[in-house]
Amino acid sequence: MDTKPLLSAPPTKLPEYDPSLTSVWLKQLDLACLSEGLTTEQDKFRRGFLALGTRTAELVADISLSSDLPYTTFCERLRTLHDPVLGTTLTQVLTAPSLDGQQPSTFLRKLRRILPDNTPETLFRHLLLMALPDSIRLTVASHDVPVDQLAVLADRLLPYSLTASVSATVTKTPSSDSSDDETAVIGLKSRNLRPPPQRRNNKTTRRSSLCFYHLRFGLNANKCELPCSWNTKKAKNESARPQRR
Repeated sequence: MDTKPLLSAPPTKLPEYDPSLTSVWLKQLDLACLSEGLTTEQDKFRRGFLALGTRTAELVADISLSSDLPYTTFCERLRTLHDPVLGTTLTQVLTAPSLDGQQPSTFLRKLRRILPDNTPETLFRHLLLMALPDSIRLTVASHDVPVDQLAVLADRLLPYSLTASVSATVTKTPSSDSSDDETAVIGLKSRNLRPPPQRRNNKTTRRSSLCFYHLRFGLNANKCELPCSWNTKKAKNESARPQRR
């Protein structure tokens, strides 16, 4: 008869603990304990504690191995400290659910991870529908299928929603151009309706053709600078005088 002792299963290598994915890591720990044949609270606590890094292990180091439920206390402590179900993430999901760039099926998996196990399927369905874009929400809601199938359907329809959004943006652009064109036409009309500039007074023109001295001193000017129309004007006046006999 073979009296060799039975060899236990080799330890499962757990990934490094990620505080942002506490529920996922604890689920992996449960499966590791199951595959390794660890069933008691003490053995499972020991397995989980040794898998943690030093800084995280310090947060649960006060849990006694000889207590009644060390492993349960261990899991609850990590969830309380790090799981978003007790933080603002849950509040945001319940009050203003949003895909945030995720696929609907990915969003649903996130909901299942952060919400309690006894959460009714109707709540999952409601939160999923609220997170969908308006353009596909009614279409998805009209299908009476399990929520997981509903998420898969939403995955297929989501690209059409994004295309519709781009089309709506492009459609609005011509109206903006049209508005600019109308503004330009109105401006052109307003310019055409302006009265033509008035002709300059002939007197002003003549005055401006005089030099500085004649413009300022007139007959009393002692100097003259060319061009100046004063001499021309004087000559005309003298030629217009009647000749004395």
